[in-house]
Amino acid sequence: MTLRNIKSVQKTLGLLLTVFSSTMLTPIVIALIYQESTSLVFLASFLITGLFGLVLWLPAKKADTEIRLHEGFIIVASFWVVLALFGALPFFLLPELGLSVTNAVFESTSGLTTTGATILTGLDELPRSLLFYRQ
Repeated sequence: MTLRNIKSVQKTLGLLLTVFSSTMLTPIVIALIYQESTSLVFLASFLITGLFGLVLWLPAKKADTEIRLHEGFIIVASFWVVLALFGALPFFLLPELGLSVTNAVFESTSGLTTTGATILTGLDELPRSLLFYRQ
């Protein structure tokens, strides 16, 4: 794999991650409407995810955008991993949940794949913004 191919993958992953960060904006609004303390957690997660996406995208934004089959496979596999990791930030950063990194990533992956599996208990008592984000 050449540097040009790596830059193309980096550019795509950065752009996708930056777009994914916007999924954390709606829970911020919901947290503000219901006066929940989770708005700062979602704001921090949004900023971390968005900034990391920009850090990936900006240096490679002028890279060749031709993506061949090999790069496509790498992008899809990498994006699932990156998405699960950054999607776990709100679960990990919320002190009320007290989740480990592993459990937060499990919860994130469960939500992204819509399996319905969860390790959380007392779902009815969770903040509405987190319940919205889980869906």
